[in-house]
Amino acid sequence: MAGVSITLRSERTHSTGSVATTREDGSFVLSILSNQSYELVITYMGYTPKKLHLPSSPSTQPTLNPITLSPQSTTLQEVTVTARKKLIHYEADKLIYQVADDPESTNLTTFEILRKIPMLTIDGDDNIAINGKSHYQVLLNNRPSSLFVNNVSDAFKSLPAGSVKSIEIITHPSARYEAEGVGGIINIITHRKNVTGYSGSVRGGFSTPGGPSVGGSVLAKAGKLGLSGLWGYTGNTSPTTTHSTYRLDKVNQTALQQTGENRSTGNFLNLGGELSWQPNDLNLLTMYYNTSQSNNQSLATTVANMTDANGVSLQSYRSLNTFRTRSPGHDWGIDYQLSFKKSTSQLLTVSYKELSNSSSSGSDNTLPERSNSSVTGGHSENDYRFTEQTAQLDYTQPLKKHSLEAGVKAIWRFNASDYFFDREDAGTGLFMRDPSLTNQYTNRQDIYAGYVSLSLQAGPWLLRVGARAEQTHVSANFQTTGTRISQSYFNIIPNSTLSRRFGNATTLSVSYSQRLQRPGLYYLNPYVNNLDPYNISYGNPTLGATVNHVADVTLSTFVNHTNLSVNLNHSFTDNAILRFTTIGADTVARTTYGNIGTEQNSGITVGTGFTFFRKLSLNLNSSLSYRKYTTSIDRQFKTTAGFTYRLSTTGSYSLGKTLRAGMSMAYNSSTLFFQGRTVGFFTHSSTLNYSFLKNRKANLALSLNSPFQLARRNHTVTELSRFYMVRDHVVIMRRYTLTLNYRFGKLQGGIKRKRRGIANDDLLSQ
Repeated sequence: MAGVSITLRSERTHSTGSVATTREDGSFVLSILSNQSYELVITYMGYTPKKLHLPSSPSTQPTLNPITLSPQSTTLQEVTVTARKKLIHYEADKLIYQVADDPESTNLTTFEILRKIPMLTIDGDDNIAINGKSHYQVLLNNRPSSLFVNNVSDAFKSLPAGSVKSIEIITHPSARYEAEGVGGIINIITHRKNVTGYSGSVRGGFSTPGGPSVGGSVLAKAGKLGLSGLWGYTGNTSPTTTHSTYRLDKVNQTALQQTGENRSTGNFLNLGGELSWQPNDLNLLTMYYNTSQSNNQSLATTVANMTDANGVSLQSYRSLNTFRTRSPGHDWGIDYQLSFKKSTSQLLTVSYKELSNSSSSGSDNTLPERSNSSVTGGHSENDYRFTEQTAQLDYTQPLKKHSLEAGVKAIWRFNASDYFFDREDAGTGLFMRDPSLTNQYTNRQDIYAGYVSLSLQAGPWLLRVGARAEQTHVSANFQTTGTRISQSYFNIIPNSTLSRRFGNATTLSVSYSQRLQRPGLYYLNPYVNNLDPYNISYGNPTLGATVNHVADVTLSTFVNHTNLSVNLNHSFTDNAILRFTTIGADTVARTTYGNIGTEQNSGITVGTGFTFFRKLSLNLNSSLSYRKYTTSIDRQFKTTAGFTYRLSTTGSYSLGKTLRAGMSMAYNSSTLFFQGRTVGFFTHSSTLNYSFLKNRKANLALSLNSPFQLARRNHTVTELSRFYMVRDHVVIMRRYTLTLNYRFGKLQGGIKRKRRGIANDDLLSQ
C-alpha cells in the first residue's frame, strides 16, 4: 500500500527521529541514528494506527515482515466545516470582487457594493472613479450594454446585487480590448449557473425615501437550447433638498448669491435575455438582447441676487425650472464560437453587435419675479441619437503552456443631436427662437483595429505582452451653421504584464500599458444647458483623443484566514480632456471640456480581510493618492496638486444558520480637481438578513443607510485668478429598505457559454 505514514520515535522520550512514506509496493527505509530502543508508528486514514518495537542494535539493519493494518470500525459523528470564502481575488491584470459571496448582496444595489471594492472611489455626487480616474468603461458580461450608456451611477443603482455574480476591475486590459477606457474597465458578471430544467428568482422591495423596486431572473435549459433572462424596475421619489451658489467675480467686481430648492421623481426599467444553441461540443451559437429606459422629472426654484462691490443690489430674480428627460435604449448581438478537436482552448469567434440609445429632454424656465434683470425665461428641447455597429473576429491558439491571441475589429458609430431654445421676450411675453442656441449636429466615428497578444508561462512566471493598432476617422457636421470638422489619426497601443507566484498564496505582478481616451457624445454635444442663466454648460465637438500611460505593481497574499493586497500605481496623461469653468464680461459662468493640460496621479491602495471564529469577517480598504494638474485656460497657466485618501470597512456576523448581520463604514476625503476641491464625507450602513422556507429559498432583508445622519452637505470650491465660486447642495443620506427575495426551480447539467465576444470599452462616458 502506498502513502502510509511511518514515524520513527524514541521509546523513552517519544521524540521523533525521522519520517517516511511507503512506496507503491509498501516498502520504506528509515535510518536509526543512535543505540537506543525505537518504535514505529504506522498511520493511514481509515485504519487503526499500529506501533512496532525495534531492538537497540545499531550494528544490524532490521528487516520487517509484511505489516497488516486493520480498518477502523468507529462511526464518526456528523461534522460541519464552515469557512468564509474570499470576497476579493487578485489576478495579474484585474481585481475580482465575489458579489455572490457577500452576505449583504441579497438586499443591496450594485452601486452600494461598489463602495466596498478597493481601487474604486465614489464622491459626494455619486461619481465613480478607478484609482482616482473618472475615465473608464462599464461592461456587462464582457460586452457593452445600453444599460450603461447614459448615467452610469443610476444604472448601477437600478441593478440589484443579488443578480450579480462578481465584479471585475480590469486595470490593465489586454490588447484584445479596445484601446480606450483610461482608468480601466468595470466588468459586471451576472449569474450564469449551470442548469438543466429551470431556476429563477423574484425580488420586491421598498425604500424610504425612494420608492418601490421589483426584479427577477430566470435560467432554463432544454436539450441543446439554453435561456437566461433578467429584468428590473426601480422607482425613485426624492424629497425636497436645498442648493446654493456664491460667486465672486474679481474682474467685474460683482457677487452673485443663489439659493433654492429642488425635488425630483423618476423610474428605471431594464430587461434582457440570452439564447444559446450548442448542436455539438465544438459549435456554439449565442444571441442576446437588452433594453432599458429611464424617465426623470425635476422642479427647481431659485432666488438670485447680484450685488456690486459695496453690496448694493444690481439685479435679482426668482425662477421656476422644470426639466424632464426620457432615455430608451437597446442592444442585440450574435456570436458564433468554433472549438477544435485538437484542443478545446483553440477558439475561433465571429461576432456582430448593434447598440442604439436615444434621449429626449426638455426644460421650461419662467421668472415670476424680476428686478433690473436681463435674464429671460425660455423653453428648450434636445433630442439625440446614438447608434453603434461592431463586427469582430477573434482567434486563440494554445501553445502548450503558452497562448497566442489575435483578431480584427471594425466599429461604426453615429451620433446626432437636434436642439433649440425659444427665448421669452421680456416686453411681449412671446417666445422667439434663438439662433445662437439652435443647431442640428451629427458626428461619425469609424474605427478599424487589429491586435495580437502573447502569454508565456514558465513555472511560477507569467509574461503577457501585446499591441493594438487602431485607425480612427472622425467627422462632425453642424447642419444649421454649415460648419464641418474632420479628424483622422493612427495609434499603436502596447501593454505588458509580468507576474510571479510564490507558493499557492502570494502573487507579485508588474504592469505597463497605454490607453486611448476618445470623447463620448456627452463631451462632444454642443447643446447648451441654460436652466440656470448665470451658469450654463455645453460640450465641445472639437475635442481630440489623448493617450494615457499607466504603470503599477501589485502584491497579493493569503495567509491563514487573512488576505492582503498592496497596489502601487502611477499614471500620466498629456493633452488631457478636463472639465473647466470660465466667466465672461457678461458675468455668465460657462462650463465645458477641453484638451487643456496634463494630469498625473500616483497612489497606493491597501486592502485586507480577516475571518474570526468562522462567524465574523471584516474587510478593511484604504487608498492614498497624489494628483497633479498643469493646465492652461485663456493663456493662464495653473498648477494644482494635493493628496486625497479613502478609508472603508465592511463586516458580517452569522447569528445562527438563518440570521446574519452586516455593516459598512467609509470616509472619503475631499476630492481634488484642477480648479478646486470638494468636501470629504462619511457614510455608514447596517443590514439584517433572515433566511427561511425549505433550503432557505426565501430571504427577508432590512437595510439602514446612515440611520444617524439625515443629510449631508456637498461642498465644492472652484477658484481661478478671475473668480471664486462655492456651490452647496444637500444630499439625503438616511434611507430604510426592506427587501424580499424568493428562489425557485431545480438545477442540473450545464449551459455552455461563449468565451469570446465584442467588448467596446473605448468611449469616455459621462
